[in-house]
Amino acid sequence: MEITYASIKPIIRKEELVNGNQINLEFCAKNQQSVLQSVAIIMADEAEMKKNIGKNVGKSMAKNTIISVIAGFFGSLVGGVGGSAVRSATSSAGSAMVNKNNDPNTILKTNVTPEKREKAIVDAFVKVQSMYAFNENTSEWEFKSPQA
Repeated sequence: MEITYASIKPIIRKEELVNGNQINLEFCAKNQQSVLQSVAIIMADEAEMKKNIGKNVGKSMAKNTIISVIAGFFGSLVGGVGGSAVRSATSSAGSAMVNKNNDPNTILKTNVTPEKREKAIVDAFVKVQSMYAFNENTSEWEFKSPQA
């Protein structure tokens, strides 16, 4: 049986979006005494990740160029050892800015759509599906008591 959002919707007791792409979930079937908590993560698809990486590479290149020009200008103004220190300091600042652009959260960022949200919730349910069984007669998910 294919698991769909519509089939598991009746046992979703809590569906809370936090931190932009994380969904805190609680599942609870009619025959279940306590909720089962899970987390869903809404992920960027491959095309979005490539687009985000491309944006970050472009930004990094632009920032590096600007920082190199500034470092060269101020380094030549100061000259000697002081100029080397200026170039080194601006290079370090530039590296920090570029590293911030390569943050995995930036690369994995996605627009949250209802479709992506539902897919993430179904994926999270699949991970805990062994705790449930689908009753074909009632068309409902039922909690399976853990075996001792």
